[in-house]
Formats: sequence, structure tokens, C-alpha cells
Amino acid sequence: MIKAGVVGWPIEQSKSPIIHNYWLDKYNINGSYKKISLSPENFKLGIKRLINDGYAGLNITVPHKEMALEISSNPTERAKKKSVRQIHLYLIKVKFMLITQME
Repeated sequence: MIKAGVVGWPIEQSKSPIIHNYWLDKYNINGSYKKISLSPENFKLGIKRLINDGYAGLNITVPHKEMALEISSNPTERAKKKSVRQIHLYLIKVKFMLITQME
């Protein structure tokens, strides 16, 4: 099963799981997309835990964007710009790279 999710603080308001799980179901993809609440003080450890738990990808929302950039082993040039709207982490073992969407 492919595991993915959205990480934020707070995260309750996110509609992302509704959208992503719809498409997973529609195309019979064996996967799940969840809301993951991580406080800023637990972000780094939480990301390591998610990697160890087998997550394939994460969308990162406020307030974690800058911290995600700091701990990334392979940030793109777009990720380094301040105008990023959303950061996507594609987890590869303990290392991950940042892919971004611009506003």
C-alpha cells in the first residue's frame, strides 16, 4: 500500500484527504492519504518517523515549509525561493527531496 499525507499545524481544516482519496479509489490504487498533525517542535522527529513508517510522499503546509527546506537533502531551486505555496516531500529512505508549486 502506498502511504501519503498532508502535514501541518493545525491540520484539521485540510480537505486534501477527501480529494486524494477520491482519486485513489477511482483508479483502484492501493493507497491512503491522511492528515498528519505535527507541532513545530516535533516536526523533524515526526518526518523521520513517517519515513520509517513507509510513507511515499507528503504535502507540507504551514508552519513547516522553512523547516522542511532546512532538513531536505535535495531541495530544488524552486524550493529555495520564498514564494512557494506548497512543498511536496517525496521520501526516499532517510533522504528526501523538495518539489514545489509556485504562487
